[in-house]
This record gives sequence, C-alpha cells and structure tokens, in this order.
Amino acid sequence: MDAKKNTRWLFFILSVFLTISAHAESYKKSERAKFYAGLSAGGFVLDVDNGGSSDGGSLGLLAGFEEGGWSFEGKLLKLRTTEDVEEKTSDLLFSYSVVHRLPVQTDNYIKFKLGFFKYTENDASSTEPVAGIGYGWKLAGRNRLEIEYEYTPQEIDTRIGEIEFAIHMVTLQYIFGGSTGY
Repeated sequence: MDAKKNTRWLFFILSVFLTISAHAESYKKSERAKFYAGLSAGGFVLDVDNGGSSDGGSLGLLAGFEEGGWSFEGKLLKLRTTEDVEEKTSDLLFSYSVVHRLPVQTDNYIKFKLGFFKYTENDASSTEPVAGIGYGWKLAGRNRLEIEYEYTPQEIDTRIGEIEFAIHMVTLQYIFGGSTGY
C-alpha cells in the first residue's frame, strides 16, 4: 500500500477517534491511569495480493495503561499458519495502539483501536497501520473479556521482491486490571 493511501486512511481513522472522543467526554470519570495486562488467543487470515490466502492461529500477551476509557496498548503475538502440514511457518507480530472503550451498558463496552503492527517473518519485516473494533464485558473485580477484530494491510520487501497482503484477525482477550472509569 503506498504512502498516500496510508496517510488518507490514518486521517480518516483519526477523525473517527476524535468524534468518538467528543461524544464520550460525558462518560469520563477522573481516575488515575491504571496498568492492565492480559492474554490473547485467536485466528487470522492472510490475503495475499496474488489471490492466495493462508490462515492460522495466534497466541499472545498484551499490556497497557488506561485512563477514562482511553489507553495505550501493546500486544505481542505469535502467529502460526496452517497452510501446509509440512511447511508450517511461525511469525511474530507486535502492535502498539491507542484504544478507546465506549460504554454501551453498565457492564459492556465497544472498543475502537488505531495503531501500528510490526510484522516479522524470517529475515523480513514491515510496520503498517492497524484498525480494530471490538466488544467487551466487565467481569468480577477489574477483569474483562473482549472479542476484537483487527485489520492491517502489509507490505514486506524480501530477497525475491515485494509482497503485499492483508491480515484479518479475530481474537478473544482476557484482561486483568485497568480502569473502571468508562
């Protein structure tokens, strides 16, 4: 994906975040920033530019700081494709994002996410924008359960040329700690 398209895409997503922020201002409670951590598991599909695709699973860890429904979140995932029994590949993915959780009901919320993925495969890597949306449930104490969809276009330069593909990922996340001020 070229830089001009990435820039337009990021400005669009940023404007959505600012609109959500203005709407959610009334929900914010003054509370100090809280640390949270969690576990993530899910599945993904890689859509390759030549029409091919691959799927697999992911396991990972996430952590962040949260205040008033806004947070900065980092996630480290290990991807494992299942495209060929004899040639399973394992890739590492790191994302860092700004996240906003908007209350829907007392114990439920919608999650919006904008950030970057750093995708590493063997000796090649790429950093591209990511957008996500999810739904969450507050559990006992400060624990939460979230289901999240993330999309990112990727471009990797390898020894044999440039490869373009998109990652569509659905994850289930169990989160310990964090703020309850949203």
